[in-house]
Amino acid sequence: LRCATTPCPAWPPGVAPGVKHGAWEPYRAAIRRAAAADGIDAMLFVDADGAIIDGDRALPVVLLDGDIAYAPGPDDGAVASVTLDAVRPSLADAGIELRHGRLTADMVAAARALVLLGSGVGAVGVSEVDGAAVGDDGAVVGDDGAAVGDGTALLAAARTGLRAAGYHCDS
Repeated sequence: LRCATTPCPAWPPGVAPGVKHGAWEPYRAAIRRAAAADGIDAMLFVDADGAIIDGDRALPVVLLDGDIAYAPGPDDGAVASVTLDAVRPSLADAGIELRHGRLTADMVAAARALVLLGSGVGAVGVSEVDGAAVGDDGAVVGDDGAAVGDGTALLAAARTGLRAAGYHCDS
């Protein structure tokens, strides 16, 4: 997928960031902007400091060297993700440690992989953000067909976790 960034929505007074609140119009508007943009598949919300805090319909998760994955959590402004909770065991089984934290531009630039994770989209890899390539080039595939040795391990582990949790996953 190719993504672009857009400023975070301003929530109505009294609505704390990071909670499911029913005020989804800013998310729907971002989906419409992505659809209208040539070659953009999804929008990523960035805060005033440029950190990615959420996606228009899925949570961004980055894999850095050392097999550590980061996803923004409610303290970072993201909506709490039940889908992320569902794949947490499969990430651990794949040797990927999951932490919550702000996804800075430097982290995304250095990422081995960036995956969007959500109940509606499953787990999909991101190849580009704002025109800049993201992640490793090419995959090393093991005898069992699973990706090893590069960033696609995050995508494979997430899809395994989604299937185990009963989510439909095309890939």
